[in-house]
Amino acid sequence: MESDPKLLFFALIRQNLGIVNSLCRLYATSNEEMKDFRQDVLLSLWKGFPQYKEESKVSTWMYRVTLNTLISIYRKKKRVLLTEPFSESVE
Repeated sequence: MESDPKLLFFALIRQNLGIVNSLCRLYATSNEEMKDFRQDVLLSLWKGFPQYKEESKVSTWMYRVTLNTLISIYRKKKRVLLTEPFSESVE
């Protein structure tokens, strides 16, 4: 394996990007949202990469991080309340 963590991370992402893309497509309602999700997932993977201990296959680890990130995003979106502007007049 490569010794530079950045190069290793990029190589692993290239090999397993299909996992990330597939899961992001499942949760997204548009192409733009899918890209946003993928960016959030890649950031989560990068932040979690130093803690990856190779106890499981890298594809399994990436799947779990991706799924957990998407579930967190979904939960945050559900908590946002739709509001209407306040109006002085009552109809």
